[in-house]
Amino acid sequence: MAGELEDADYTKLEQFVAERELVLNELKAQYARQQPAPHQRKMIEQVLTWDRMIMGRMEQLKSEASKGLRRLNDNRKQHEAYAPVYSIDGVYFDKRK
Repeated sequence: MAGELEDADYTKLEQFVAERELVLNELKAQYARQQPAPHQRKMIEQVLTWDRMIMGRMEQLKSEASKGLRRLNDNRKQHEAYAPVYSIDGVYFDKRK
């Protein structure tokens, strides 16, 4: 995922996070029984570095999405402010011919 980070969209990141959760739970269970070896610790540090990069990209996408939603809400409010609102208080029927 770290290699595809710039091109990754929301769905790819969502799938990655789901798979990541499964792997992390498995690793936590394994390392609860035994401590990682020194070469495994180096790999863990590298994965954590990638994780920070991925989390940064996810925050960037989240920020872009919230800006887009804010813009949509602002546009809707502005449109509603200038849209004509018709209210009928009463009706008069003329019966004369």
